[in-house]
Amino acid sequence: MKIVKETNWDVVIDFLRLNFSSPTHWPDWNLIVNKHFNTEFFYFCAYENKELVGICPVHKKKGNIFLLSVRSISLHSIWWLDFFQKCQS
Repeated sequence: MKIVKETNWDVVIDFLRLNFSSPTHWPDWNLIVNKHFNTEFFYFCAYENKELVGICPVHKKKGNIFLLSVRSISLHSIWWLDFFQKCQS
């Protein structure tokens, strides 16, 4: 299995259309979270024999000292990252 950082939303959307997922896995939701919380957003895509077999949305947020990342996130998790970063300032 090969894990790849993916920013081509078309690849992700094609996969999501064929597989059940929660709304928080879709780019539309994650782009809103990205904009609101100022994160770096991308997906980790899992490939097996060149076939996409899984995706995981990732948000990274830099603090003063730490690089924080959350995978397969909820809004609550991003809120805590934002709060934690403000506490470091």
